[in-house]
Amino acid sequence: MKLYLVIFLSTILNICAFSQKKIELKKLNLNSDEDYKRYIEKEVFQVEKNILKIFLKSKTYTIDITKTREKNFGLSPKFANSFFLSPDKSYFIAFREGESGVKRIFFYTVNGKLMCVEEVELYPRIQFSPNGNRVAVFNAFGKNAYIFDRFGQLETKIENYQQLTNDKSAPLNYVCVSDNGNYIFLNSSKSLFMNKSLELTWTKYIPYVYDAVIFEDEKVLSIKHKVANSDAKNLSLIDSDKGSILAEYENISLLNFEPTSVTFKMNKSYYEIIFNKK
Repeated sequence: MKLYLVIFLSTILNICAFSQKKIELKKLNLNSDEDYKRYIEKEVFQVEKNILKIFLKSKTYTIDITKTREKNFGLSPKFANSFFLSPDKSYFIAFREGESGVKRIFFYTVNGKLMCVEEVELYPRIQFSPNGNRVAVFNAFGKNAYIFDRFGQLETKIENYQQLTNDKSAPLNYVCVSDNGNYIFLNSSKSLFMNKSLELTWTKYIPYVYDAVIFEDEKVLSIKHKVANSDAKNLSLIDSDKGSILAEYENISLLNFEPTSVTFKMNKSYYEIIFNKK
């Protein structure tokens, strides 16, 4: 099975076309950024009194948060100020952003059922796998990263990532995981692609990763990252077996990842990359 890595980066390379027949670039019939936001169905969370609402284009979920508190957990969505909805819209992660020794993150179904509570390091960042079967949690100030399943159960903990990068001063910029949990991508002073046993497949220098997703079964790991000596951001496809770049699009914006595709804006036009199973 081959995997591909899609990267939104700021490094400028001169590769402009896909070499794989299973990857299709499609221009979207959209005329504005507002059209784009409606197209990708960006969710909105809203808390009013004791009601949490999740607004989608197709549906609105309403949760009575007085019924979501669990004994000894000490938090409900009423007190959270950070929410992250899974790509399949079936569950969300909530926590209260702020300073504390550790951070509790809460896994809820969209109907308000609390599935699990986990403790992670301060200032967590959340990155779902393409369909939400797995989620990576990390932060730029800590030394650990966590891989959970969709029910909030911890599967893999990356402790002291600096031992993997051999750089004690470099921050942890990004971590993502594949849907089945078998592959992990980590970006610090260098990028590492590895299996769930943390055995390296390849390493590569990528200046800074803002966002990333691993697509399996002839699909893509999607990453948003910075370009060296430039403010530009590019979108790249990387062969996950070898770490080689297959294609790249320069100076893009408005990147979004879906379970089987990537959408982005380039030169005032909007595009979708589709990964076809054949």
